[in-house]
Amino acid sequence: MDTFYPTPRVEFDLDEARAVHERIEREGVDLFKAIDKLVRAYGERHSCEVSGTLEYIDGAITDLVSDATGPSWRKIVRLEDEVSRLDDAEMRRNAPVVL
Repeated sequence: MDTFYPTPRVEFDLDEARAVHERIEREGVDLFKAIDKLVRAYGERHSCEVSGTLEYIDGAITDLVSDATGPSWRKIVRLEDEVSRLDDAEMRRNAPVVL
């Protein structure tokens, strides 16, 4: 009897979703670094304090990244659940006793 294992396809999709999620997070870090550099340069040019502004920007970028990663995070959770269900079903099929 041939057995069909869809898990590798699902695991590939899961790896891909994780890669997208990580890329979005890295882009958020890069965005903050770029803005941080610009704000600090502005503060130095005009002799003003920028720490409060940077804290505000950090919070805003965190919110932005969270919104951007939402779809990939939901896909990751869905695919992890699917892998778990497929693994459980395979374990039950291979059990020596009917469960």
